[in-house]
Amino acid sequence: QGRPWIFSRRDSGVSLDERREFARLHLEGFARLRPRQLSAMRKHLAWYLKGFPDAASIRDKINTCKTLADYQELLESVATELEYQ
Repeated sequence: QGRPWIFSRRDSGVSLDERREFARLHLEGFARLRPRQLSAMRKHLAWYLKGFPDAASIRDKINTCKTLADYQELLESVATELEYQ
C-alpha cells in the first residue's frame, strides 16, 4: 500500500523524490489500465506521499484531481517543492 520497495533492503532509505517517482509510475500504469477510474489512485498517492512536507495540504489537493493531467501536475509541483527545501 504505497510502498513497493518494502521487500528491498532500502525500505528506510528511500528518498522523498524516489517515492514521488514510484507514485508517478504507478499513476501512469494505472491510467493505462483503468483510465476511467483514476479517482481510485487517490488513496495510493496519499500513501506514497505520507511524510512529505505539508502532506495534509497535498492530500487535499489529491482529492480535487479529476484527470491524469491534474495528478501529473500535482506530482510535478511536489517535485518542485522538494527541490527548494
